[in-house]
Parts: sequence; C-alpha cells; structure tokens
Amino acid sequence: MSEALPREDDLLLQRALDGELAPAELRAFESRLEQDAAFERRFAELEALLEIRRSARPRERLPIDFADRIVARAMNGDVDATGDVVESVAPLASETGGSTGEHDAAASAPVVHLRVWLERAILVAAVLLIGITITLFARPFGEATSMDASPEVRAELRELYDRLAERERLQRIERERADTSTSESEGKRDQDR
Repeated sequence: MSEALPREDDLLLQRALDGELAPAELRAFESRLEQDAAFERRFAELEALLEIRRSARPRERLPIDFADRIVARAMNGDVDATGDVVESVAPLASETGGSTGEHDAAASAPVVHLRVWLERAILVAAVLLIGITITLFARPFGEATSMDASPEVRAELRELYDRLAERERLQRIERERADTSTSESEGKRDQDR
C-alpha cells in the first residue's frame, strides 16, 4: 500500500474516479499524476478497489418471488438447517406402497431440519426486532429543530426570524412614541388646569 496522502488529495482522487472534475481541474489532475509517483500509486489503488467493487456486484436481480420460493421450500422440508437442499422422502414412502419404519424415520428428518431452521429464523427475527426497536427509540424525543433542517430551510427560518425581530422592534418603537406622546399630552393638560 502506498504512503498516506493528505485528506484533500484523497478527496481529489475520489472526485476524479467519480468523474466530477471540471476540465481545468482534470488537466491539473493529469499533470499531477505524471509528476507525483505516490499520487499516481494511490490513484491506481483506488481504481483497482473500485473495479473490484464493481465486479463483485451481482449481474442480475433476484426474481420478485425469490423469498416466497425459499420459504415454501423450507416449509416443504426441501432445505435443511444449513441451507442445503435435501431429498424429500415423503414421496418415496408413498411410491413404495405404504410406510415402513425405515421410511417413517427418514420422513421425519426434513421435519427436524425444518424445526431447526425455524428456530434459527425466529432467533434472527428477534434480533432484528430488538435492533429496530433500539434504533427507533434511541432517538431523542421531541420535535425536530432547525439544526435538523437543510441549509436552505435554515436560511429561510433565519430570514423569517430576522423579519419577526424587526417587526417587534418597530412595534416597540411605536409603543414608546405613543407612550411619550400620551405622557406629554397629559402633562400639558395638567399645566392647563
């Protein structure tokens, strides 16, 4: 692995990999690749990692009914606790003209596998439920604050707050003027008497 580069260089490399550089930035970037061997090695490493990540993605999407088919197979006893496909012995018993002790024991094997599978599935579901519960209730209660809002919303809230503060300031000035003029007029009335 190459030596550590400053965080700004890593951000620049990532932007280049994402194709986010402007033409002038791209020219400067290519020039730096030619001049700085450590920078070029780090870029090659990141390119290789990106290619590995892309190649690891599944090529096709799973069918919509994939989960239903898996559950149906498990319920039919076609899958054991390890997830391996097992031969169903129930058809064998009916094909041989009845049930013998040997076939009955074999027929119960998928049921045992199903029971183990269901126990594990219940355990996984319980862990997921606990995780979801913790996630939902670990958040602070109360209404969202302006800090939770996007920068645009925060700017709009700030503007509204400033206008409200200005309106209150003007109303306070008008009240003071009204109080002053009222007290002056009362003073004149007292002098006239």
